[in-house]
Amino acid sequence: MATLCIILGSLLMCGAITLVFRPIFPGSILAYAGLWAFHFSGYFPVTMQELLFWGVATVLVVCADKLLPRSNAMALSGRGYVGVGTLAGMIVGMLMASAGIILGAVIGAFLGAMAFSRTPQGRTLDFPSSTFVRFLCSRGLPAVITFSQIGLILYYSLNLAGY
Repeated sequence: MATLCIILGSLLMCGAITLVFRPIFPGSILAYAGLWAFHFSGYFPVTMQELLFWGVATVLVVCADKLLPRSNAMALSGRGYVGVGTLAGMIVGMLMASAGIILGAVIGAFLGAMAFSRTPQGRTLDFPSSTFVRFLCSRGLPAVITFSQIGLILYYSLNLAGY
């Protein structure tokens, strides 16, 4: 049963990564379901407090995503930049500690949005503007929540492996 939970959790986390770049369904929901699968495996020390925290964060992100206009929520512009930046930030943050995962992901999302604002397609964002903040919230917040949940499981995996 534990092996099945680990395989299911891994598949859910891979699906969550895909959904960060393709807005078909909120990826944070899959990442959260993956956290539960890893919790039920018994091998990962995911506590109930962590599950509650990430559950609230996931609900907030999904609700915020539903408030966006449909055309904005489904747009692909900038998702790659923000997603890759968040992933890189999460990996760098993992080198520090589990709290560094969230901080690294936030910094990575910000830098990814900054990089996108320097492209011809992202020129309308104008860095210190409300448009940039809205873009960062609509693209970066879901990516940060999703990659932070994935980073938590990776952090636990590396600790279990002795790294």
